[in-house]
Amino acid sequence: MGCKNKGNTKAQQSQKWMEESLFQLMRAKPYEEISIQNITDTAQLSRRTFYRNYEKKDEILLDYFRRICKEYEKNLRSARDLSFPNIANIFFSTMQGHLDFLFLVNQHHIMELFIKEMDAFLLPLHLELRGPSVGYDIELARIALTFSIGGFGRILTLWLNEGAEKTPDELAKLMEKAIRLLI
Repeated sequence: MGCKNKGNTKAQQSQKWMEESLFQLMRAKPYEEISIQNITDTAQLSRRTFYRNYEKKDEILLDYFRRICKEYEKNLRSARDLSFPNIANIFFSTMQGHLDFLFLVNQHHIMELFIKEMDAFLLPLHLELRGPSVGYDIELARIALTFSIGGFGRILTLWLNEGAEKTPDELAKLMEKAIRLLI
């Protein structure tokens, strides 16, 4: 469902505090052990405030994932070159700006939530940016993007597991070579 009180300044501040609290708690204990009460206590907010904004704690993460997706969209829209290597570079450059958060998500083995969010977000975006003139139908586009998102998600996880030492450009070049190897 996502955040309930978009546009309300007081609610946005409460959401920010709850987000920061959740991330702080994730640094100290397993995600599944973090309760809504833990989040509200750490944020010094009431449970009632939590439920005015969210239905469950996953929605805090989903809101952050959506912000990353929106940033990725903005970066894609400003790109002139939508070739695969450039898309990969844009993707990993965007992710690089959120490494602390992504390290937490990966550490807690909940990257699948982000990948599901990317699935929902990227098909309409891709169809809009590339248009129907690319020469394939929507079902084929959905299959191609699901395949691509899965690959990007797994490589993102691998990159995080290895300490995110490679640059986005290095990853993009490796991915391009890997695809050529597979074809």
